Amino acid sequence: MTPRTTLALVAALALAWVAVRLIRRRAVRTAAGRRFFRHPAAGPGAAVLLFFATVAIAAPLVAPYDPAVTHGIVDKKNLGPSAEHLLGTDPLSRDLWSRLAFGARVSLSIGALAALLAVTAGAAVG
Repeated sequence: MTPRTTLALVAALALAWVAVRLIRRRAVRTAAGRRFFRHPAAGPGAAVLLFFATVAIAAPLVAPYDPAVTHGIVDKKNLGPSAEHLLGTDPLSRDLWSRLAFGARVSLSIGALAALLAVTAGAAVG
């Protein structure tokens, strides 16, 4: 893992933590916000969601490798987590952290598109 990747991950974690603090401070003004943040898992859950959203948006900065590139088809096959490969490698020697970060981009964009379609259909129906 490169220093740039480490710095980007720490920045994403800090951004998620600060965002949850700001959201919590603003949400306690409403009854729904107080009800939501009354649960102990609400704050950490929102932080995890925001962390993965930040990682997905900043995937080119966070991922040290191209997710489709094989690094050494024989010698780096099925490696466990290490400093070089944060989550290890798969059977085709691709870095799993890079694949996870870029895959999160696809998942979040599909979710946003589905929400947009649902809102549009709901508005059209009435």
